[in-house]
Amino acid sequence: MAVFAAALTTTYSGALAIRGLAPRVPARTAMLVVAVLGGVLAVARFDRLVLPWLTLLAAALPVLVVPMAVEAAARRRGRVPRTVPALCWVPFALLAVACTLAGVGVAPLLGLALAGACTVLWRREPRPRCAVQGGWSRLCDDTV
Repeated sequence: MAVFAAALTTTYSGALAIRGLAPRVPARTAMLVVAVLGGVLAVARFDRLVLPWLTLLAAALPVLVVPMAVEAAARRRGRVPRTVPALCWVPFALLAVACTLAGVGVAPLLGLALAGACTVLWRREPRPRCAVQGGWSRLCDDTV
């Protein structure tokens, strides 16, 4: 009973997506296609096939959120945009995925903590002052 509302919402949203791609498809037909496809995937236990992939994503993606959120907050405060270096998150995402594959339960938290520490170090590094319009410039980012 708990999944009934979610199933209806998914069927309706899927029908809207189909009609967005093919506007001439009637709404009932689109809903029927989504319902049949969803039923086939449910009977085939597609959720069990996707679970390992979702587990790896759950280890890798939170690590990316840390530097992106810090940069977004800095931009909202009016700071000049900076490119988030891949070294702030890629090594720690790979470490979290490797630890997850090895069965370490705290792998996502480990990657998250390391990415947080690296992001703090990245944000604290000094940036050269540019003479362009009396402030920071993207041209200066290449000299750091």
